[in-house]
Amino acid sequence: MFRTLKLTLALLMMLSVANVGTAEDELLTVGSKAPSIDIEHWVQDGDGKFSHVKEFKSGNVYIVEFWATWCGPCISAMPHISELQDKYADKGVQVISVSDEDLETVEEFLEKNVRGESAKTYADLTSNYCLTTDPDRSVYRSYMKAAKQGGIPTAFIVGKDGHIEWIGHPMRIDDPLKQVVSGDWDRGEHIAKAKVEEEMKAMQQKIIAKLRNGDDEEALELIDDAMKNGSDAVKSQMGMLKVQVLMRSGETEDAMKALNGLVKDAKGDEKISLRMMQYQIIESTEDMKMLEKEFDNIAKDLGENAQALNQISWGVVEAADGGDDVSKGLIKSARKAAEMAVKLEPENGAVLDTLAHLVHMEGDLDKAIEIQEKAVKFAGSQEAGEVKAYLKKLLKEKNDN
Repeated sequence: MFRTLKLTLALLMMLSVANVGTAEDELLTVGSKAPSIDIEHWVQDGDGKFSHVKEFKSGNVYIVEFWATWCGPCISAMPHISELQDKYADKGVQVISVSDEDLETVEEFLEKNVRGESAKTYADLTSNYCLTTDPDRSVYRSYMKAAKQGGIPTAFIVGKDGHIEWIGHPMRIDDPLKQVVSGDWDRGEHIAKAKVEEEMKAMQQKIIAKLRNGDDEEALELIDDAMKNGSDAVKSQMGMLKVQVLMRSGETEDAMKALNGLVKDAKGDEKISLRMMQYQIIESTEDMKMLEKEFDNIAKDLGENAQALNQISWGVVEAADGGDDVSKGLIKSARKAAEMAVKLEPENGAVLDTLAHLVHMEGDLDKAIEIQEKAVKFAGSQEAGEVKAYLKKLLKEKNDN
């Protein structure tokens, strides 16, 4: 189980999306003039290096980032944000991280030790950039609400002329920030991308409204219209949503046809993601005949991804252990995929363990023992106990015979 990643369908997340506001609301997006900020408490300011700005200074670049003490991903991003501030401090970049919590909550958090570092507090970690709190949420309303951003951490790059250049997760900010600072950023290109994304969100809201009312057929019609008239990015995203709606409606075969159409046009990491989604959908249905039919195609497109190959191979082992009717043909296909994974990562204990299970399922006990002994040798601490226990089981079977 420690190797099997269970993903939830994105549709469940989409159905909980917050309301996007009224049509007449002015959207804050790439290309918009950045609103001024009125922050109540500047808790850190680089030991006085950075000014407590309200209006953004022309020629400088600002990162306005939203965080909270209770937000794990926000805290995980702090070291990276600190590194960015150090890297660009002499190039006119100022990071301003904004929480909407009360001052006492933030100050108590900063006194805690950084996870895994007993000699370093979060106050130490964030001392080189501006960490603030704004309990009246005025800055949150001006940025997050105005941009219809529902989750944190979210960062906004304010460019040298005071306009929004980029909006996204701070862990993905490096390339756009580098280009904005150097002057190589193509704002027009990203305004076009942002427009497509907003059109997508608007369409998603219409579709979600239909789905909430149980109008799956009308939702599918809207999806098909969007795919017919939209850009490649729209077609890809709407195609994914179509698969999810069909699955929700119990139309598994149609969902597979739609997914295969997406796979045909996809490349690289996108194709891998789609194939893994396909595998997980079939696995959730426990349809072993369908899995056998699609398994080799899925494995082929996973290509050089040892972890993904291992995951789908291990899924066959789990299915058999769970009492599913797993055919010899499916076991053979899973073994081939596991062998591909071992070729890619010959010293990965978890991958070797999967192959040993499948070899044993095919009746070759001695070969399974040989592979499992290697698995024990290379097993990491997390899986060592399970891997050793399986070797012990195989050796007992051999002794009993």
